[in-house]
Amino acid sequence: QSNAPITYLCCGRGFGKSFVASLLIVINFLQGKRIIALAQNFKALNEVLFQEIRNRLDEVHVQAHFDKNAMKITYGNGVIYGASYEGLESVRGLSKISLAVCDEAALSPPKLFETLTPCLRGDGITGQVRLLSTPRRGSWLNLYCKEHPDKVEIITATTKDNKLITEEQLQLMRATIVNPEIVKQE
Repeated sequence: QSNAPITYLCCGRGFGKSFVASLLIVINFLQGKRIIALAQNFKALNEVLFQEIRNRLDEVHVQAHFDKNAMKITYGNGVIYGASYEGLESVRGLSKISLAVCDEAALSPPKLFETLTPCLRGDGITGQVRLLSTPRRGSWLNLYCKEHPDKVEIITATTKDNKLITEEQLQLMRATIVNPEIVKQE
């Protein structure tokens, strides 16, 4: 848990970033907040992030309204707006957003903050951005974090920190990923 305005969960594949993203979103959603949920493309938004959100809602037996055409989920006062980095401009005009969750944020465009953070406004709103991604050397996000360490709280974990991944699965990854930089990154 972080109270920082911007927090970056930078973890290896298989750590559970999408699960964490969905949990953050659902907790805030059930408190009646308005949230933007972003993923790298529509397919990932629909098949990964929104599916994880729906799984969390099912686990707590909440029957929210899901509008697949608008990529929007509503329940009481809570609203989740889904968008992709490909269609990032679609969030312009949204306001009263309390939380923006960016899955695979290292794949987002460099204009992410300038497009997204103006949506985190409104009476009584203290907006937060939660970035979740695998580390990607040279991405704009990693460079931004290095240049502005005072603006982003960074939380890290590796693939092997996920106790649900077996030693055999880790061995397969080590044996088949030949680039040592990628092995180190994961």
